[in-house]
Amino acid sequence: MVLTTHFVDNDWKLQKRVLNFVHIPPPRKGKDIANCIFKCLKEWDIENKVFTVSVDNASANDSCIQIMKDTFSLTKSEQRLKKFAELAQQFNLKERRLVLKCKTRWNSTYEMLDCTIKFKEVFARLALEDREYVYCPTLEDWGAMLDPRLKMKVIEITFPKMFSPDGVRENIHKVRETLYELYDEYVNFYSPPLMEQMDECGTSANVCGEGMRSTPGLLEILQAKIDEDQLKEIILPAL
Repeated sequence: MVLTTHFVDNDWKLQKRVLNFVHIPPPRKGKDIANCIFKCLKEWDIENKVFTVSVDNASANDSCIQIMKDTFSLTKSEQRLKKFAELAQQFNLKERRLVLKCKTRWNSTYEMLDCTIKFKEVFARLALEDREYVYCPTLEDWGAMLDPRLKMKVIEITFPKMFSPDGVRENIHKVRETLYELYDEYVNFYSPPLMEQMDECGTSANVCGEGMRSTPGLLEILQAKIDEDQLKEIILPAL
């Protein structure tokens, strides 16, 4: 097998060079061809500069190309993770790695988001330094993650695309009721008992002053006005 490279030099002239002649013994499977190509690219230190790969119509080349796609993708991912860790160190963050979602753990989504928020500035810096990183969360994305008013709007837009018409209303109701329960639990846990407030103020919490206003209900928060058209522009392109 002969491996040839085509590239544009500093004077914008198209160049052509033979990189290597490689003997691949039979039966010449796709993985063998892919390994030989990638090894040669590594030797020339150009594995990160490949734009396209052209092959003939040999049947083994189909699997070869697929293997090379996976290899290049993995290589770039490893380099990006390394760069991400370096940037996290520059921001003096204790954590250096992200937490990935696990389908078999019910709280993995929360852990993933809780970890991701800490790297908000790192994502923005990575987007500046890596041109191929095009999935940097925008301000709207972070808002959709954190703002409770957006939770139900996201669900109302996305659930009709995920469930049958009969299941949409039922699943939306389940999520809404769960949010109510979580919010009530949060309020009960962090709000001081009413009797303690009355002892401190001599009266009920409603007349204790600015710092003792009653906590708003979740329904009030979720029903706050949101620009739904703008929210659709944020959500629908990702579906």
